[in-house]
Amino acid sequence: MSNILRKKIPVLYLIIAALLGSVASVIAVQHLGQHPPTSTTPETGPEVDRTYKFSRLEGYKYVHPLYLAEPREESTRFASIKARIDAALKKAISNNEIVTASVFLKDFTNDEWMLLNPSEKYHPGSLFKLVTLITYFRMAEKDPALFSRQWVLPKNIAPTQTFTSSALLHGQSYSVKELLYHMIANNNNDATMLLQQHISKEQFLRIFKDLQLPLPHALPDTDYVITTRQYSRFVSAIYESRYLPLPSSEAAISLLCQATFKDGIVAGLPAGTVIAHKHGEAGTANQPELHETGIVYRNGEPYLLTIMTRGGDMKKQAKVMATLSSLVWEEMNRSN
Repeated sequence: MSNILRKKIPVLYLIIAALLGSVASVIAVQHLGQHPPTSTTPETGPEVDRTYKFSRLEGYKYVHPLYLAEPREESTRFASIKARIDAALKKAISNNEIVTASVFLKDFTNDEWMLLNPSEKYHPGSLFKLVTLITYFRMAEKDPALFSRQWVLPKNIAPTQTFTSSALLHGQSYSVKELLYHMIANNNNDATMLLQQHISKEQFLRIFKDLQLPLPHALPDTDYVITTRQYSRFVSAIYESRYLPLPSSEAAISLLCQATFKDGIVAGLPAGTVIAHKHGEAGTANQPELHETGIVYRNGEPYLLTIMTRGGDMKKQAKVMATLSSLVWEEMNRSN
């Protein structure tokens, strides 16, 4: 009898296991029927962050590079800064220091931004020199000897400038590297005109297309207009090294740190503050435009400030830019 029991017990276990398995299968089927699995595709997945806007470079066959990822909405942390900037601009307008102005501020560390007068468009003027710089770095990727090449500076009638720091000698040879330095650091128009004579127009226009900006119709295009936020894409692309190789981005920023213009954003900062910046003059004699963009390296937490102004006196416009720069610096230190 005991042998019989020992043989039947395993059979009994198999029957019980089969019954339990059937019950579990029924429960599982009922559960799946009542609660279909949640999709995690990019269109409906809960992990997708809809608060960010992603911009990618177009026109490539196999890759779709990301060049900008930015929150869609302005930062509430910048509400105080925005209110103070708005008040300062209204005061400047009432004092006839400017006609209008727009401001874009971005905190690179916390990825936050603020924008005032977003729809106002301006002639970039000398701010286009930054695009010329980017173009030459792209050209050098295919021609490594480009920066060592020398060209003779012809006698040209370059556009007059309110703010400039040095002159080049006509008839003298300069390397491309030297010309780029004078164009960016000293805002020299002769250097710019010579560089533009040899520039790849295709590559120049490609930058605007890549950054999803309206294309200029000529080089230079005196009718071209742009907003502060649109222009800031050029600076962000360099700083975040999403458009140029890392060594080129570093070299470009280094040139911007050597800019000699001190009457705008720099004048509103504490002495010795590191800033990579470029200013631009445009407009007409009766209504000149003065702009500046700069990455301010504040205690290891850099921010980008782009100011565009339209007025009647560039000297007064520069002072307004300095005032805005000072209050942004103050508020940025207070908010952290």
